[in-house]
Amino acid sequence: MKRLNVPRVLGGVVVVMAMSAPVHAQTSEPVAGMSGEAASMPMASSSHAMPSKASDRQLAKKVRHALAHTKGLDMSHIVVLVRHGRVALTGTVPSSDQISRAAEVVGGVSGVTGVRNDLTVKMKGN
Repeated sequence: MKRLNVPRVLGGVVVVMAMSAPVHAQTSEPVAGMSGEAASMPMASSSHAMPSKASDRQLAKKVRHALAHTKGLDMSHIVVLVRHGRVALTGTVPSSDQISRAAEVVGGVSGVTGVRNDLTVKMKGN
């Protein structure tokens, strides 16, 4: 008959309990999906109204719509991430003028509180 390894079983129970504990957001942690200065910006305290995940998703949809309907902008390789109203653009565009145009369009979308533009130029065929 196989003996139970009590320390191993107890260790597993402790790990499961620790992983199921409630998790609270930290105000000084970087924002997931963002890097650099925008990610390290402190969050507002919980006493202020913060956009919800649903409102961030809705804002991302509005931003993508605005980019998709901008003439002369190829957004097929642009990724839009939104966290608490701040938008991060990553990916590639075919020309440098599209980088600034994308940031300009996103900044004009209602509800956007900041834009981090990490777009780069990638020539077609490369």
